[in-house]
Amino acid sequence: MSDPFRRLFALQFGLAVLLLMLSGCGSNSPPTPPVPTPVVTTESEGWGYGESREGKTAGIGYGCVLYWKWDGAVALAVWVDHDAQTKGRAEVANGKGDLQGSLLTREGEPMVEIRCATTDGKAGRLTVGGQELDLSGGWLVLVAADKGKVRVKQLARPPLQDARGKALSFQAIKGEPEIASFFAPKAK
Repeated sequence: MSDPFRRLFALQFGLAVLLLMLSGCGSNSPPTPPVPTPVVTTESEGWGYGESREGKTAGIGYGCVLYWKWDGAVALAVWVDHDAQTKGRAEVANGKGDLQGSLLTREGEPMVEIRCATTDGKAGRLTVGGQELDLSGGWLVLVAADKGKVRVKQLARPPLQDARGKALSFQAIKGEPEIASFFAPKAK
């Protein structure tokens, strides 16, 4: 083989190897993209602290909400009928979220435990006060804890925002019939 043919052969061979490397050695599928990590925060809102409870309905006149946001939208909110202390946290790894929280008595004792496992902030196993729920049933969970007896109700609701898309306070919805009737004093 003459010298120019050798060079041409080496060039062609080199190009073939380069093309194989660039094409992923024959693989037609694109590389798997990394799992996006959502931004998950834990927050709380309360009202009526230190005020007289005379004539006020628990959960409406005073109360608190422990909630988690998943990429800016409320994913889970647990609304309790007294001015409980709250503790919450969220851990996210490989696209899987573990939302945890506690509603505490005024003395700091655990009253209601909360746990939710979700991959999208919209569905997943949810436990509130020992009751098994699914986050797909609604992001709002109401809790009444009268004299140690805990009642839980999950509500499916639209996002917590006004017509312009601005976030609302939980107090803005406390007069809604389902919420008000849940917290209304029960006949003995």
